[in-house]
Amino acid sequence: MTTDDALSCPQCHLPAVPGAAFCEECGARLEAPPAPVEETAEAEAPPTTETVEPAPEPASKPKSRKRKKKPADVVLLAWDATVPMVGDRFFMWDMAKLWAISCSFLLILSLVLAAVEQSIHMLKFSLIVPPLTFVGFYIFSLLIALVFFLNKYYVQTVISERGVKFELVRWTGKLSKAVAAGNIVIGLLKNSPTAVGAGVLANVQRVVFMKWPEIRKVTFFPGQRVMTLSNSWRPVVRLHCPDDEIYEKVRVLLEAKVPEGGGTLSRS
Repeated sequence: MTTDDALSCPQCHLPAVPGAAFCEECGARLEAPPAPVEETAEAEAPPTTETVEPAPEPASKPKSRKRKKKPADVVLLAWDATVPMVGDRFFMWDMAKLWAISCSFLLILSLVLAAVEQSIHMLKFSLIVPPLTFVGFYIFSLLIALVFFLNKYYVQTVISERGVKFELVRWTGKLSKAVAAGNIVIGLLKNSPTAVGAGVLANVQRVVFMKWPEIRKVTFFPGQRVMTLSNSWRPVVRLHCPDDEIYEKVRVLLEAKVPEGGGTLSRS
């Protein structure tokens, strides 16, 4: 369509007023000329190539080392026993040995001082005070055993694949902790032999565990149904059996286990 056709009425072909919507002569609707379409050839953009970087691999977590579980200890034999104190040859001997070792340090020290000072008074002190101290502490220990422990204590013994466990049980186990922690300290601070004796007595072998290789010697006392387990230099614990049946079972176990650890067996 030309510019003139665009400005004339399509029905009566008379010139139309520019911008009018209807013809002033015939009233026909005027059609606006279509806007010229400019064909612009847009150059197609070349396809862009995107470089996709691979995602970084997550850092591997360090492998946690699983701790090897120790095999459960197998109990071979366990029993309870009531052990007498005053009147029992083993208890009396252990108490005497304990106080003899303790008082021997006082004796040695006093003898050294007497030799250095060349004092006759210090020599008399060495010959009188340490023996009296031993007798006093020993008597106090026996009195405490009678009054405080009612002349008996209860023991639980367990023999397993790992070794032998000796433990005071019932009320003595709990009571000995308090006495050991408090009476020894109070006795030393106040210089009280009674408190010291109670603390030492209560703390003697409350819990003992000996592995088989640690047992270097076993001494059997069949008449008393007692066995003494010793390490390389001293007796550590005594096993009290309530009857002959348990004593025989314990003897068989110890004879089978102790030679494996290189220990020795003896009978008294």
